[in-house]
Amino acid sequence: MLTILGSCRSEKKDPEPISTEIDAEQEPVDSPRIETGTSIDFAGSYTIEEKGKFTLEIAQMYTLYKNGRASWLYLRHGADGAVKVEDKRSGSWTATANGVTIEVEGKLGTIKEVYEMRDNRLTNVDEPEMYLKKTDK
Repeated sequence: MLTILGSCRSEKKDPEPISTEIDAEQEPVDSPRIETGTSIDFAGSYTIEEKGKFTLEIAQMYTLYKNGRASWLYLRHGADGAVKVEDKRSGSWTATANGVTIEVEGKLGTIKEVYEMRDNRLTNVDEPEMYLKKTDK
C-alpha cells in the first residue's frame, strides 16, 4: 500500500519538500469534518486508485487545500526507493454534501474530475473504477 504525505526523496542525498506553490498556511486539514447541515469538508491528501490494480512504480496524488486550491502530482518510484515528481499541476476544488469537483490545468487545458461518495469512498463519476484514497488521517 502506497502512502505519500507531501514530501518525497529526490535523487539527491537530502530529502526535498515537494513545492506545490501554495503557502504553508494553506496546508490540508488532518481529517474531514462535518459542517452541521451543509457538506463534508474533504480537504486533505489523496492518492488516485483504480479498483483491481496496484503498482508501486507510479502514483498520482491530489492535495485539496482548505482555501479551495488543489494540486496534482505524478510520482515515479525508482529502483533505489527514491520518489521523483515527474509532473505537477495546480487548480481548484469545490465540495458538495456528497462529493468534490477538482479542476487542474493540464497540458491541453483544464481537466475536470467529479468524485461522489459511493460505498464510503470518493468515486470518479465518469470512470467508476477510479477512486480517491485519503492518505492523511
